[in-house]
Amino acid sequence: MPENESVQGTGAFDGGAGKFTSTTTLTSPKHPSSTERIVLDADYYQREPGRPWVHLDLGRVKKDSPYHFDRLDPIGLAKFAGAITYVTRTNPTTYTGRFRPDSGDDPFLPIGAPSLWAVGLPVSPFTLTVDDRGRVTSISVELTPADSPTLTMTTTLSAHGEPLNLSAPDAQEADETYYD
Repeated sequence: MPENESVQGTGAFDGGAGKFTSTTTLTSPKHPSSTERIVLDADYYQREPGRPWVHLDLGRVKKDSPYHFDRLDPIGLAKFAGAITYVTRTNPTTYTGRFRPDSGDDPFLPIGAPSLWAVGLPVSPFTLTVDDRGRVTSISVELTPADSPTLTMTTTLSAHGEPLNLSAPDAQEADETYYD
């Protein structure tokens, strides 16, 4: 990330209902931007400021597409668990450890709103907290790219098990270039 820029994301997921929503914002003095996404089963909707919603059929979106959405692991928690190389419990609600940011076949940083490519980064530290029921409430990761300052990314999880009230927005159909 360029200096003085950050990525912020908010969202919600209801696995039982197959619903997901997120807003990812790049805070940049020169080029601020945000992207809203809604997923309802196999229907994907995306909108950027000042533009209409666009609908895509997830069954047609290729895995290497920027519009790909992993319905089985929408925030990357399972992928993150598979990238852990070491973990220790430091107290009843906190774990620390190390993970490989570029493990697996998808180089996006695996937690929250994917926004960083993590190619060739060294094994990196993380801190994970859970609530009194053992549900993950926070994951903070640190990345140290060569010749760059350390990047910290924190994902906070809450409202576990609560239903998500979402419906399809009015949207235009994506043209074929979205599926190339």
